[in-house]
Amino acid sequence: MPLRIAFDTASHGIEVEVAGPIDEADALAQVRRTLQDPRFPAVKWILADARQRESAASAELVAAVVAQLREHAERLPRARCALVAEGAATFGMQRMFSIRSESIPFEVRAFRDIDDARAWLRGDGGEEPA
Repeated sequence: MPLRIAFDTASHGIEVEVAGPIDEADALAQVRRTLQDPRFPAVKWILADARQRESAASAELVAAVVAQLREHAERLPRARCALVAEGAATFGMQRMFSIRSESIPFEVRAFRDIDDARAWLRGDGGEEPA
């Protein structure tokens, strides 16, 4: 499956895996379903792993996801969101997402290393993103 979103209710987190090509309309629909899930307000962390993504998200998808987050801002948790990518284009779009999402309650950072992202989510510091 190109996009997988799984709630980890034990640690109040969400793991997102993106692999291969994805249909952006389907991805946005999945984001909407996740935001409407009754478990979402309890979320403390989100790890989005796009290391296996074949191409970067479009600027339009980034804008649409940020718009969805703003629309649901009243029920958004104060959470950390770590975005992980290896490819330059995907990493760049994740940095764009982190900048555009500054007005929502999430603290969003883009990382190239999954271990650094996990450490940051745990509050262990981790390397600052490049």
